[in-house]
Amino acid sequence: MPKHGLREPTIQMPTIGVSGTPKIKIYNVDFGWGKPKKHETPSIDYNGSISVNTCKDSPADIEIGISLPAKQLDAFIFISRDELDSTLYCMDLVS
Repeated sequence: MPKHGLREPTIQMPTIGVSGTPKIKIYNVDFGWGKPKKHETPSIDYNGSISVNTCKDSPADIEIGISLPAKQLDAFIFISRDELDSTLYCMDLVS
């Protein structure tokens, strides 16, 4: 047992990296050759990462990028689609 009296965790906790800057209006930046058509965060090239950035089409929305192994991505899409459908259904009931 460690000196502090607590046991080391036996379950490995999953980690996930999150990057991005949703407050910077990247699609409004023009360095002289026009505004960007697409922006990606290169630091999420590794599995288990998410990027959050401002949306090109609507300043009130965000773009979310995710990098997962294919099997986990399929599960993420399935769960997210279910949750999104459920949320939109509830919003329809309220309005």
